[in-house]
This record gives sequence, structure tokens and C-alpha cells, in this order.
Amino acid sequence: MIQDELQLAEVLELLRQDGNDLWDVEVKRASGGVPDVKETLCAFANMPEGGTILFGLAEPDFAAAGAEDPAILQQKVASQARQAVRPEVNVEFGRAIIDGKTVVIANVQPLLSHLRPCVLRSTGRAYLRFADGDYPLSDAEVQQILARRERPRHDGIAVDDTSESDLDQDLKARFTDAVRSSSRRLADASIEDILRFKRIIEPVGSRLTVAGLYALGAYPQQFLPSLSLTAVLKPTDESTGIRNVDRRSFDGPLPVILDDAVDWVLRNVRTSIRFSPDGHGRDVSELPAVAVRELVSNALVHRDLSQHTSGKDVQLTIDADQLVITNPGGLWGLTAGQLGLGNEKSAVNEFLYEIAQHVRTPQGVRVIEGEGGGLREVRRALRQAGMAEPRFYDNGVRFTALVPRHSLFDERDLEWLAGVPHHDKLDDFQRQLLVAMRYGQQWTNQQVRQEFGPVDSTQVRSALQGLVGLGLAEAHGERGGTRYGISPYESTHLKGPAQIDLFSDSDGSMPEAEGPRKIASPDIPTTGIRTASDAGWSAVTRHGPALIAALSSSELNAQALSERTDLSLQQVRYALKLLTEAGLVTRHGGQGNRNTVYRSVQ
Repeated sequence: MIQDELQLAEVLELLRQDGNDLWDVEVKRASGGVPDVKETLCAFANMPEGGTILFGLAEPDFAAAGAEDPAILQQKVASQARQAVRPEVNVEFGRAIIDGKTVVIANVQPLLSHLRPCVLRSTGRAYLRFADGDYPLSDAEVQQILARRERPRHDGIAVDDTSESDLDQDLKARFTDAVRSSSRRLADASIEDILRFKRIIEPVGSRLTVAGLYALGAYPQQFLPSLSLTAVLKPTDESTGIRNVDRRSFDGPLPVILDDAVDWVLRNVRTSIRFSPDGHGRDVSELPAVAVRELVSNALVHRDLSQHTSGKDVQLTIDADQLVITNPGGLWGLTAGQLGLGNEKSAVNEFLYEIAQHVRTPQGVRVIEGEGGGLREVRRALRQAGMAEPRFYDNGVRFTALVPRHSLFDERDLEWLAGVPHHDKLDDFQRQLLVAMRYGQQWTNQQVRQEFGPVDSTQVRSALQGLVGLGLAEAHGERGGTRYGISPYESTHLKGPAQIDLFSDSDGSMPEAEGPRKIASPDIPTTGIRTASDAGWSAVTRHGPALIAALSSSELNAQALSERTDLSLQQVRYALKLLTEAGLVTRHGGQGNRNTVYRSVQ
């Protein structure tokens, strides 16, 4: 959902980077009348968090084309939401002005779970969002959605033709020992009682449950073949015609699959040598092992175990840009937007979740900790490694975790950080804050918490004031509105050609703190992209003269500007953003598109 300018700007950036619609954002040009969006309305209504339709943007660069008659468009889209789908769908509208043209934002609200699936009145067909499009649901997927109207209990179902003899005896022994050591009540219980109390075996009878077979079975796939994981390594160069470099299928009990899958990932990503302060070098994986393990275990433990997902396994893909982990089924009791922001505990499979807390892998590691903080640890590990945040997508029948395979710092950033005084006293969190300041970012406590969550206000204040204490940053403003930016000393003496100055008011003071503005209601258009003029700031950047000079004779793209000015691409993009907002440079093409060129208005 897009609720304010900041979210709109972020969505536009993602659209231009990906070059396609997003899983929760559909773009319509809307220049030839009101488009038919009933399938998209239906698909977003079936999504746990809904979705957004943007009217008035033109593909492929997603430039503002403008909606011809916003009021009429809103009325007719609302009519489709009432009359074309069943049950009716609620749509909240807003508008933004981009490059002088009106863009209509339609936030499609999700239906309550007991009302799903939403279907087209004309065909009775249900739709859902996959990747960047709307797709009709299969009968099995419809049954998945219907089954989610009540608390899932599929992991407690008994599996025919199974018994205790189908368990892996070593796993069973380690499991019962772990249970006895963690529970006074069960410290002296028999093995059979423990297996029954923990729902490894059905309450009455001798069959194994789905959870018991999956977690401790000698070979669960003998009875339930889809309890496996498929891993695929994509080629870095798709022009070779090779679809997969390495394709593996991992089977056996859950803890064995987990160990094998994590080892496979770590073998197939880059490893570098990092030197610690004591001078010793150690191998460091491109992706932190703790983050990979937590994400894979989540996919295995929280996958849908109902009969409706028969034939669907957990899938893991590594390509040139990212690690993608997908499991059948969605979340229960919380949304993707809430993941990793607190100690949330909402297990899709309660019995399996309880069992997994006591299961040890062959390497002696717990499958899960059971404290609800696993995804907080993922975010922390990636942040410490200088990696981008993970992204989570839940469409109700499939859950996906995506981890970008790139560092937040390029080589020039790392070289610059190495020359910063007291650099050895900075933690990874402060390094990220400081590098952003290097390119003109000003931080408030709230902005840092939104960008780097989960992190509390006290931690943020300590990190920012620590930078001030070291003389690397300065604070401006009063309590609640304090903004932190690079110190003038560092600006002058350290940064050299890499410096991009901050925006400032005409008297040299820092601007007042300002949060993102809400998208206006339908009858009150607002400005979606802030400019230097409406903020009352002078757009000043140290790299401005060099870029303006390079653009004086011809229009150039970001790569060409980087080569002509000897600035990194990141430095060029930050500076171009400031110059464009100030009205000193115009952009022709989509932001993030390699063919986009810039022209000086001087």
C-alpha cells in the first residue's frame, strides 16, 4: 500500500530498476479511458496485504503520462470493484502530481480471510498475484485459500502405513534427550510417552503424524514425496543458453535437508578473506551463514503441509543478483510487513514448530530456537555484513524470501571508510549511517528506525551521538527534530572529490525535520516529488559543477558521466538526484534505466 510520498518515491524507483510491475503494484497508463482492472482488483483482494494500482504512468520507463480525468477514473474503478467481483472490494484512492501530471493511486484493500477467495462475477474464476501479473488460481490453490479460513492443523494428521519403526533412530534419541532436559514434567517420561505427547505419534494409535515423519523420519519422502527441497544455481551469463549450472534435490528428514541446503548455498556463493583487528584473516561468505540457515529453516518449518500442496516442494534459487527461497503456503497470524520487526511467534504448523525446537541437525545445531527472533537475527547479520535488507512476499499460497547478493558499499566507499579517523571504533551500523551521510543523507532518529528496523530509539540515538562524539557527524535542531549529517570538518578534509554537500537553507542552517507527507484524498491533489523550490532550499552539491560541465555539450547517461568525471556510479546518481530536484538537470527516461540520459538546463 502507498500511503505517503516516501513510499511512492520508493515504489517508482523499484519499478524503474526492475522494468516491470511489482508483485503488489500494477501500473496502468490510463490515457485512452478507464482500463479494465477487474482481474487485478480480484487478485489484490485475495492477497494478505492487498496491493496498489497506479494510473497515469507509462511503461517501460514508468514516466508520468497523467490520468485524463481522475474523478471519472476513480468512479469507474470503484464501480468495477463493486460490480465486477464478488464479494465487493474496498478501494481507497489518492492522487499525486509527478512532473506536473496527475497520477491516481488506488490502494486495493485485502478481503478478510473468511471472505476469500474473491472471484469474477462473470466467470467465477479467482485470481492471485504472481511476480508481476494476475493469474487464475488452480482448484488446489483455491482449496489452499479456503483451508486458511481456520487455524491450520495439517501437521497433526496421521500418515497411513507409518509407525515408530520409520523414524531415524539417532534423531529420535537426540530428540527425546533434548525434551527430557528441557521439561521437568517429562524428565522421567518414557520414549513412547514423549513421542505421543509431542505429537510425533498420533494421540490414539501408532501412526506417525506429518510433523513427526517430516522432522524425525528415516526417509519421509517414501510417504510424502513433496517434503523435499529443490535447489537451482542459475548461470551468471544467460546468453550461453544454459538454464541451470547446478540443480539439486535434497531429501531425508527436515534437519538433514536443512544442513545439506545451507552447505549447498555457501558453496555456491563467493567467499572472501576479511582481516580482523588482530591481523588474522578468515574466510567470510558473501551471504552470512546464520542468515541463510534461518531463512531456509523458516521455509522448511512454516511451509504448507496440507494435501492441497501435494507435489509442491520448497525451492531455493541462486542467480547473479539474489538468493530466493520459496515455500508453498503463506503466513498465519501476521503479515510480511511485520516480519523481523519484533519477537513475533506465529507458527503455521504448531506441532512441527514445537518439535523443531528440540530437533538437532547431524552437526548438533537446533533447527529453530523457538524464541521468535530468528528474522531479527537475519536482519542483524545482513546489516553487519553490509548487505541489503531481505524482502518478503506473501500472496497467500506461496511465501518468498529474497536476499540481494550485493554489498551496500562499493570499493570507493570501503576505501573512504578506511581513511576516516577512528574508523576502527565504528560498528557496521554506524558505517552504513556514515556512508549515507557522505552522499548527502541527513538522518533523524525516526528515519533510521524506518530504514534499518528492527532497531529501537535508544540504539539509534547511541549510534548517531557516537558519530558526533568522534567528530564525524554534527547534530542540528531540537529534541524530536534533530537531524544528523556529515561534519563540516570531514566534508572539507576527508572527502575530496567524493563529497556531496547537504541541502541547507539560504542562511546556512539545516532544514526543519519533516516526515513523509500523506497522499492526498481524491479532491486534494498533492505533490508527489519534492523539489528544491517548494522546500525552500538551495540545491548545492560539490559535484554539480563537474556534472554540469560534462553535460554542457551533450546529453549523457549515468555511466558516461561516471567515466567523464571520475566519480563512482553511486556518487553520480546521488548528485543527479539533487540536481534534478533542484531543476538544474532534466532526466529523459526512467530512473535506474541504463539508457536514461540527463541534460543540463543551463
